[in-house]
This record gives sequence, structure tokens and C-alpha cells, in this order.
Amino acid sequence: KWNLTPVAKRELDIVFENLKNANSVTIEGHTDWIGSNAYNLKLSKKRANAARDYLVKKGMKKSQIKTIGKGETQPRENNKTDKGRAANRRCEFIID
Repeated sequence: KWNLTPVAKRELDIVFENLKNANSVTIEGHTDWIGSNAYNLKLSKKRANAARDYLVKKGMKKSQIKTIGKGETQPRENNKTDKGRAANRRCEFIID
């Protein structure tokens, strides 16, 4: 899924103050390995776009934010466990 959960929105609310004054922010979306590579690439882009859209609604300029879908290419945890797959479904922020 790419819809933001209440927890994700709360986390974005917390980091918003730091992000809004950045020259640029890159949001990388990531997935676990369930599904095809093509599907996960699209899903990760949608995940990053959902975070961007939320930040824009809060007041950031869309031009400040770049989104990238990384799919399943950069796991943080082992995809063989539920906990690992959950950790791999994420967005990461690069602030400039």
C-alpha cells in the first residue's frame, strides 16, 4: 500500500519544520520483495509521492521535493521475516 497511515502522518508532521526550509528534499520510496520488480518500482514511487503530496498540503513547495522509487533494491532488513519486510516498506528523506 502507499496510503499514509496515521503514524506516518504524525512522523511527517514532526519532521515538517526541518524540511520546509530545506533547499531541496529527495524522498526515496522502498518496498519489500513481495511482488514483481516492476510492481514494486511503481509502488515505491507512489509511496514517495504520497509523502510528497502530504508535505505540499502542509505548505512545502512541490518544486522543493523530488521523488524516486527504489523498489526492492535497497532492503534494510531481511525480507524473509514479517518484521524485516515491514522495515523495508518505507520512505527515506535526503535533505539538501
